[in-house]
Amino acid sequence: MVSSISRIQLHSLEVLIQQGSFGRAADHLNISQPALSMQIQRLEELCGGALVQRSSRPLKLTPFGEQFLPLVQPILRRFEDLEDWLQDAQSTVSGPLRLAAIPTIAPYCLPTVLPAFYAQFPEVQLRVSELPTEQLLEALLQERLDVGLMALPVAHSLTHLKVQPLWNEALWVYHPPKQFDGSVPAKVLQAWPTYLLAEGHCLRDQALGLCDPQKSGQTSGLQYQSGSLETLMRLVDVQGGLTIVPDMARSYLTADQKSTQTSSIESPHAERQIVLVYPAKSHKKKRIESLHLALMDYLSKT
Repeated sequence: MVSSISRIQLHSLEVLIQQGSFGRAADHLNISQPALSMQIQRLEELCGGALVQRSSRPLKLTPFGEQFLPLVQPILRRFEDLEDWLQDAQSTVSGPLRLAAIPTIAPYCLPTVLPAFYAQFPEVQLRVSELPTEQLLEALLQERLDVGLMALPVAHSLTHLKVQPLWNEALWVYHPPKQFDGSVPAKVLQAWPTYLLAEGHCLRDQALGLCDPQKSGQTSGLQYQSGSLETLMRLVDVQGGLTIVPDMARSYLTADQKSTQTSSIESPHAERQIVLVYPAKSHKKKRIESLHLALMDYLSKT
């Protein structure tokens, strides 16, 4: 019975549950909906029981399916490992690569890096997403991602990942025009209302280390947390207060904004390290190294 089950059937079941409907799953797999339905029905016949609750919206696994799919997924991942190993053994750099970058890096770095990457490595199928740090690390652990572009320090253990340092980046305080003259001691920042990124962003934790909202009044009056640095900077423009921004975000400001609305911070903690992280046992090292080269080329030109 087991020998009659195909990898295509197992993959179709996984995609069906991920997508939540036969229509979306069929589109994702680039097959017709009846063909997908037949694959799932045949798989259920081979397994001797229903795997999918077809009446639920979105589709869910039956209790039998909930026990079956976790046994299947490691098998599918090992097939993917074999494909990745074979592709990495070729002379050309090719094959799929799933990348996620944190939102305080992606909009400032990737629009420059990606075109150069594709020009040099056109046979790599790069799928890119933006994820906060916690979600990015979780996706790597669950093998839903191949590589992450993120910043250190983080509170999470990275012992299961390979960490490839790229560069160090200064953090700046963004404030109303001419609020500070020269660099600012970190203790001075604690007297000002501070707007933070939402939980799950590593830059939020660094900002909390530099600015203490308990002292600054963040706990009273307007409290605003966002996933966007641009939103926080616009809030400072209108409402006053301050926020912490990395150097790559500062580089997109006007010359006047840089000189009158940003100040360096007198603290050894006012910097972050940009890194690539990926599973230590990854079989996509050639593709990851090609991404590393594109990022270092970006650094040399900025």
